[in-house]
Amino acid sequence: MDITPGAGNLGMTGNAPVVTTTVWTYDATKLNDPTLGPRYQVRLLIRDTVSTRPLLDDAEIDWLLTQESNVYMAAVAACESLVAAKGSVKSKKVNDLSVDYDVSFYQSLAASLRARGMSGQVPFAGGISVGDKEVQQTDSDAVQPRLFRGLADNAGANNPGPGANDNPLTRTP
Repeated sequence: MDITPGAGNLGMTGNAPVVTTTVWTYDATKLNDPTLGPRYQVRLLIRDTVSTRPLLDDAEIDWLLTQESNVYMAAVAACESLVAAKGSVKSKKVNDLSVDYDVSFYQSLAASLRARGMSGQVPFAGGISVGDKEVQQTDSDAVQPRLFRGLADNAGANNPGPGANDNPLTRTP
């Protein structure tokens, strides 16, 4: 079965065919919009800005945005999705029209976008500042490190036993 984005996709539910319609939107004037901007930014990054040849549905991009840490990494996932979808198809001919698919464009675009997306991800090392450490220790939802589990369970831990000078055998009365 051939799935053509934007043309209405034919699928099967049981024995009944189901036609789904692609919802595709793009508005370059709303790239900075807090709600729609990330979707349009991903479309811009993967070169999916022509309404007559949509590559991904709005819902697909929206889902990728929930799975990735930033728009660049969502665009990487979109490129990888396009490579997977078109990777096995080398060319297609309908009447006199012939189209050759070359997935190497999206593979190299994914590599470039991944480099940009990874540069925006900063590793977090907790406990570097006293304030960060206190915030993490008082967070009741945070997973407690194994090192601290049960640390205060031994009531006698704060009162250690006899020291070297308190040996009852060598102590003079």
